[in-house]
Amino acid sequence: MPTELQIAYQLAPVFVQRVHHQNPRGDFITRIDFTDPENLMSLLDNWVAVNRLKEHRFDWSKEIWGRLLRSKQAPRFKYKLEPYIYYSVVETDNYYFVVYAAYHPQDWYIKPGEGFEAFNGPLPDLFDVNHEHDMEGALVVARKRSDINKLRADIIITLSHLDFYSYAFWYLTDKVGREFPVFKNVDENIYKGAKENIDGKIWAVWHTDENGTVTMRPQLFVEFKGHGIKAEKEGDKTGWAGDYRTIRYCPSLECTDEPALFREESPAPVVELDYRTSPDSTSGDRIARKEVYRYMLIDIFEENTREHPARGLWESRNTPEVFQPRGGLKCFAVLRNGRLKAGSAKPPWSWDDKTDPSDVKTGWLATHPAELILDYGYGEKLIGFTDNYFRNKYREI
Repeated sequence: MPTELQIAYQLAPVFVQRVHHQNPRGDFITRIDFTDPENLMSLLDNWVAVNRLKEHRFDWSKEIWGRLLRSKQAPRFKYKLEPYIYYSVVETDNYYFVVYAAYHPQDWYIKPGEGFEAFNGPLPDLFDVNHEHDMEGALVVARKRSDINKLRADIIITLSHLDFYSYAFWYLTDKVGREFPVFKNVDENIYKGAKENIDGKIWAVWHTDENGTVTMRPQLFVEFKGHGIKAEKEGDKTGWAGDYRTIRYCPSLECTDEPALFREESPAPVVELDYRTSPDSTSGDRIARKEVYRYMLIDIFEENTREHPARGLWESRNTPEVFQPRGGLKCFAVLRNGRLKAGSAKPPWSWDDKTDPSDVKTGWLATHPAELILDYGYGEKLIGFTDNYFRNKYREI
């Protein structure tokens, strides 16, 4: 029987992160450190307490980039922003449900012309625009297979701000942009008539890891600033129009790579990604010779230990310095006028869709994924789908 980590790694997506030049470190994925007192304070007031944010409050215009690089005065930061993704595995008789949660230290926005003076004083109470902490992600639903190496997503549901988006049917593109279905003889009308529509396709990429193993993985596209996640990139409203920097995070069981502050400083990648229509085909363009970094997985249910001090997300669910209640939800805590209060960012067990049917409850994407899939009308289309849980730590099963 495969371990939860093996399942999560096999199904893990490639996170394609858009990065804005005004605040690149504000768009880097990282983890929460519960052990360092100064970092713990960052949970209370990220903009003021944490050096990894306050050290870079100036506008990263291209002119400044060039000047800093030429003078070799690019700043070095006290705290690393090493990429990690939180995960949990829930299991029924025939399916795995894996949540992937990406943490950013801040959800940020700067009005045109303001530059970074907006961050020089206390953060205003504009929780829907600027706030400490950000956590969004996705649920991957996959039918069990006898060979774990053949596991693949049947459905992916992402969280982008206050809405869920559903994706199915694997596709690749060739070097001139033509689309190819990965699997033949797939009925793409199978979910027609379901309560929730399928919003788009699953776009695949071939991932070659440190050991030369090639795996087809789905891509999740993360916008800059607000960090909404979808499985398809869209236009300007989602932070994907224009010539902005794009970095790619690939899963690893060995180590992480902290992204370079400047695109020009990016090291040669250890792993490779490409869009070829098959691993041995030559019809696709190999991509991302630079700006490919490795992330590692952290179990949401892992406990803090001396060996692994920066874990404990679920373990900290009742810790007021980490989470505060708001409207029956648990939200990341922020410090306002010396008092703890609930911010806007939420852990997976509080994720919600403001347009969901009334019988879908808050947090079900993580805690009751089979019921959510059934309610959406997808379950009856999937082979052997039930809500009989074999493993569900959220519900102590």
